Amino acid sequence: MRNKKLSFSLAGTALALLITYVLLLIVFKPGAVSQQEPIWRLSVTDIMLIVINEHGEELRFENDKQLGWILSEPSGIPYDRSIAEALPLTLTNLTAEKEIATSAISLSQYGLDDPIEIQLFLKDGTMRKLFIGDISITGDSRYFSIDTGIVYTMDAAKGASLALNYLNIRDKNVLGLNRTLRPRDIAARITDIRVNGESSPEFADALARLTAEVFLGEGEFNKYGLETPRYTIEFMTENGAKTLYIGNSVANGEDFYARTSDNDYVFTISKRGFDKLVD
Repeated sequence: MRNKKLSFSLAGTALALLITYVLLLIVFKPGAVSQQEPIWRLSVTDIMLIVINEHGEELRFENDKQLGWILSEPSGIPYDRSIAEALPLTLTNLTAEKEIATSAISLSQYGLDDPIEIQLFLKDGTMRKLFIGDISITGDSRYFSIDTGIVYTMDAAKGASLALNYLNIRDKNVLGLNRTLRPRDIAARITDIRVNGESSPEFADALARLTAEVFLGEGEFNKYGLETPRYTIEFMTENGAKTLYIGNSVANGEDFYARTSDNDYVFTISKRGFDKLVD
């Protein structure tokens, strides 16, 4: 009887070990990415260069010893420095929500047959690659893959912060105002405000707080009601005259289409502060 109990005990122990082994294989299978840990064991200081290629459009971010992370190519684009600084942090802390499929499955259904490709060039001479695909049907996740070829999902907001192009890297301070000042101090330096030629000093605060919401591209002014703007807002700052053109309302009802006199980029602005303008 004692030997039979011992046999049952040994069999139970073996079964428990087998179950534990299988579970470990499932959770820590080769090539898998943990949902809790970053997909790479990297720090920001490990990265020298980040290259984003979106269908032939390339952005290069470098870690300048004096300036920090900068957009080095293409040069001359007025870009948002905060985005450049956040990019390596987002990449080194990127985690997977869940595993979707292996590379044996067709990647086209995830938008990974023609992905946005991000290359990380490291100090040790190696490189890491990240491939970003489509947004999920639910809209709250985005598909991605790394060197292993396995398809995962990441948070959609993180995906948007990594899928950069010429438009969403642009500086949203479209009026070129001094953003180191408090909004009320900026407003105090805005003078001689005229809306369609009429004096309108009440818009000083709205102009001081104004930033672009979304960049839409160059030209096509007729499409947005900007060929003959509904409102032309002219004003003076310590850096000279500024002009903001406002066109049609955006379908969401919360924004206007707009542009400035010194470039051809169309963007949207919030109606907050401009509620006195009639739709």
